[in-house]
Amino acid sequence: MLSLKQIIRIPEWWDYIIPRYLGIVYFLIFHFDLTYDKGFTIYILFIAILFFTASFGYLLNEITDLQEDQKAGKKNRTERLTQFTKYSLLFLFLLLSFLPWSLLPVTKLNFGLFCIQFLLFFLYSVPPFRWKRYPVMGAVLDALYNNVVFTFIIITTVAILAEKNSGIQWWMSIVIFVWAFLKGLRGILLHLIMDRKYDKVAGKSTFITEFGPVFTINLINRFILPVELTMFFAIVLALSLTGIPLLWLIFPFFYLYLFLFFRLWERNHPWRKREVKFRYLYILNDLYEEWLPIIGVLILPFFDFRYCLLIPIHLLLFNRTVGKLVRNTRINIKNCSDWIEFLDPKNKFLSFHHLIIIRWNHFILQKTIKKVYWYFHGHFKYYMDTYFKKK
Repeated sequence: MLSLKQIIRIPEWWDYIIPRYLGIVYFLIFHFDLTYDKGFTIYILFIAILFFTASFGYLLNEITDLQEDQKAGKKNRTERLTQFTKYSLLFLFLLLSFLPWSLLPVTKLNFGLFCIQFLLFFLYSVPPFRWKRYPVMGAVLDALYNNVVFTFIIITTVAILAEKNSGIQWWMSIVIFVWAFLKGLRGILLHLIMDRKYDKVAGKSTFITEFGPVFTINLINRFILPVELTMFFAIVLALSLTGIPLLWLIFPFFYLYLFLFFRLWERNHPWRKREVKFRYLYILNDLYEEWLPIIGVLILPFFDFRYCLLIPIHLLLFNRTVGKLVRNTRINIKNCSDWIEFLDPKNKFLSFHHLIIIRWNHFILQKTIKKVYWYFHGHFKYYMDTYFKKK
């Protein structure tokens, strides 16, 4: 018999959806100076809302995809459930998603956005709409319900709870919208690339089957990722200027982390153009899902010491993500001594955006380390030659 965990595929989204939204909650609590009682309450309630909303969305998508998945030979766990069980679970998740709102401040804006979230679920998956059949519209809808709408639900709700009528400035709303939309768009396009074989067998019309994987990867590399990174940098810079002064330091530290990670990965997996480019498309996810939530929960105790309670809760809820980050960091630190060995950049095929992440590190580290090395080597040689001449 299938467990609830298997039916709604919790391992496939728990560590990738919930942490990034909780990271937003952490920084908003700090940004809006939310008291501990209000901050802890909204934290618990949003964990419940996110879990049940995501469960509803994934189950609805599985149910409506059943026939196409069977045609393509793709595993769909809902085929082993009765109709009564399917729709009972859907109704239960829907009810539990709305229940926490009885304890949250409700306005036309934040609750309206929450209702739009479910409307998008239905428009995306359920016939006769099923807009996921249309290559561009399907990708746009997925980006909206998977990233944009819930981001603004959290922002507006925390702002209302903090009694900040102005919320965020209009220009920052535009920046956040563009960043969230491109992040969501990148996510669904990469997912469609992975599923393109199943989609082709099932006869689905998706963005990938329509425009091809090469065009899609180039679109992500040359437009989506650079603009997404620029928008995110603007958000972090704004937070650094309005309350979290050193938050911008996350970028050099993250770039250093990436430099080490890619170099260690190169040692075990020789650089191949296709592998490198595809792996590069996911790198910002580590920042959103691992780094920022942990940084956010660690800075909250500086605002109110009682927020220390959230640290063990976060570590327990997302132990796999935290464990992965700790393992990678430990390996990277252990192999710092291999930098010089890896400093010669031989991969001419990397795009301009790879230069930002890797080549900049190559150039700076190479020049710096060589200058330091030859400076001390020259002085040491000079003093040794002088010493032996005197002898």
